[in-house]
Amino acid sequence: MGYQSFPWVRGDSQSYKKLLALQLPSLAGKTFLDVGCNEGFFCGYAEFLGAKSVTGVDIEPNFLTMAKTLFPGCTFLCEDWENLGEERYDVILNASAIHYAKDQKKFLDMLMSRLAPGGVLVLEIGVAPGEGNEFVAVKRSIDTRFFPTRAKLEEMLDGYAWKIISRSVPQAGDPVPREVYHISQKLPYAILALDDPHAGKSFTVREIFKPDIRRISGDVLYYAVADGSRAAPPSITEIVMQNKARMDCGSITYQIFKKGLFADFCQWLAEAGGHKDFILDMYIPAPGRRGLAQALEEHGYYVVNIQLQKAISRPRAREMAPRGSCARYMDHLRQEFMIDVEAYLAANPDVAAALREGRIRSAFEHFIFHGRAEGRKRAPDAAGTGTAGAGDEAGRTKEGREARNPGPPAANQA
Repeated sequence: MGYQSFPWVRGDSQSYKKLLALQLPSLAGKTFLDVGCNEGFFCGYAEFLGAKSVTGVDIEPNFLTMAKTLFPGCTFLCEDWENLGEERYDVILNASAIHYAKDQKKFLDMLMSRLAPGGVLVLEIGVAPGEGNEFVAVKRSIDTRFFPTRAKLEEMLDGYAWKIISRSVPQAGDPVPREVYHISQKLPYAILALDDPHAGKSFTVREIFKPDIRRISGDVLYYAVADGSRAAPPSITEIVMQNKARMDCGSITYQIFKKGLFADFCQWLAEAGGHKDFILDMYIPAPGRRGLAQALEEHGYYVVNIQLQKAISRPRAREMAPRGSCARYMDHLRQEFMIDVEAYLAANPDVAAALREGRIRSAFEHFIFHGRAEGRKRAPDAAGTGTAGAGDEAGRTKEGREARNPGPPAANQA
């Protein structure tokens, strides 16, 4: 069994669910690098979305043999990932692999240095429990690795612009919860206070930019509720726990508003402020923004809304991949690579003979590594169309069961 999962083989990782959690940006016309690409699942997705160039790097040659076969339009390099050269990329992915780096901070900085202007690093990383600023040794099913606490990770990210995107898919044999971060280079800010005279500009600027003012992150609030370290109204706690597996914080807020829990939500945020100065970093649906401001005023706060949604430069705005593209990619893989094993053998008697004689290990393996390139028929009545009966009967026969774990290519083809 491999690590990545495809429609025809179940690996150790739930690749499709991970793809959803990563929330990759739009890749059309972009350059894409996957550091630790395994068998190329995410590289194939980037190519599917129209990336200008796609590069995958991995140290394991057997993984790359399959990747090159499945996605010949991508470039795959068998290299030490800590030596990536000087090329710059629009999007870099490092999924659940940074804990293998000798120096995680140095590795992170190196990845960031390979971003093109305006680029983004998509980092999936395990975050160890604990309040300390440290790496924690975590015993996994296969080894012991070091994972940062949240404080340590934020220290590593200091100097960059970053956001928690979601909680990723739990990994079997790995007790550390994984989170997805999108990280970019910082840009210098020009923050404008241009209201009428005597509107409070000078006072507000002095107050809200004090170095000791408290920052409240809506994402962190939800994570604290999910982990049991912060209380919330029962109705809000219920919604958070229902979304704990993925932790899409924007979706949680939307559900809270949709279920009419606005008053409870405003009361909860007011209490979180502790009636002291604070800056709230949180997505609020547009219809609720004015209402939240009014509620905080009623609780005795002087409310300033900097309204970044109307900023001129919008340095963090990023076009996301088209809705539904993940599901369409999976359909594409099924159509391209899955076969009806019995139909394939019926259409190719020489392959059936090679299978009986033990010269190949499965019909599926032959199709992937040889049949597609040779233009072999998938079924007797669908010469070269690549569509007839794809995947309908795979897995019902002995050959179909073999197809779920084809392994590396056989030395002798039919």
